[in-house]
Amino acid sequence: MKKLKVTKKHIRLPKKAKTIISSDGIAGFFTRGKLIAKLADQRKPIPHRKIINFDSAEEMLSVLTKARRHLMMVIRGGAESLSEICHQTHRDRAAVAKDVKLLEHYGLVTVNEEINPGHGHHKIVHPISRYPIHLETTI
Repeated sequence: MKKLKVTKKHIRLPKKAKTIISSDGIAGFFTRGKLIAKLADQRKPIPHRKIINFDSAEEMLSVLTKARRHLMMVIRGGAESLSEICHQTHRDRAAVAKDVKLLEHYGLVTVNEEINPGHGHHKIVHPISRYPIHLETTI
């Protein structure tokens, strides 16, 4: 059997996925769904983006406080473990853990628990995107 040689020019990497946090509620969700369905029916490419949708601007602003936005920037900057995040933000571990849990609930970060050899387990926090996140809201 002949082996296939793979070179860099044969590897297609996905373009940067745009991440949007929106507050247009269920109406915006269905509007985007209809647009995607039309594009699919016309066999046109569907834009590659991740959208996190809040019901209202008030809900979005209550979740994305200044401290939590700063926390997301620190996580995106490369801090991984909860301990590293606490150290970089100069915040109490309980407060950071509470904020990370809330951000995970809304899909803004992901958390994995890994084995720390000889020291039990530790939580690793990952950003949903390494690229800037766009906030869109209407008041």
